[in-house]
Amino acid sequence: MDHQLMGLVIGVVLLFMTLTGIVRVASEHERFAVIELGRFKGLKGPGVFFKFSRHLQWLRVKLGDRGELLAPGVARIAAGELPVTTNDPVSARQFVRVIGFEGKGSGSRLVVELDPDQRREIQCLKCGHVMELE
Repeated sequence: MDHQLMGLVIGVVLLFMTLTGIVRVASEHERFAVIELGRFKGLKGPGVFFKFSRHLQWLRVKLGDRGELLAPGVARIAAGELPVTTNDPVSARQFVRVIGFEGKGSGSRLVVELDPDQRREIQCLKCGHVMELE
């Protein structure tokens, strides 16, 4: 009897650990940028999604996230190179902020605008040291 209970507890713990690794939840003001083997596959959200493939990388992108424009139509945001669109005249190496999302599937893009703060360093609010952004 004790062995069956112990087996049940271990099974429930393993099931819980597995489910927490595959369930992704995006709120209204965020999306997941899905990247498969280095290629952008699209934006997902809002809602609950299940990540079954180990080849998929899910990057959480929120409204207001800051990134750097790498080339026309491509920015590094949330540690990924994602397709973007903007109405502002921007050039490479300028910082942008996410203001929206457009499209579905592989044709989806992040809508960005020029970030008014173009400094390449930030100051820690806790201790005051200055960190250089890459």
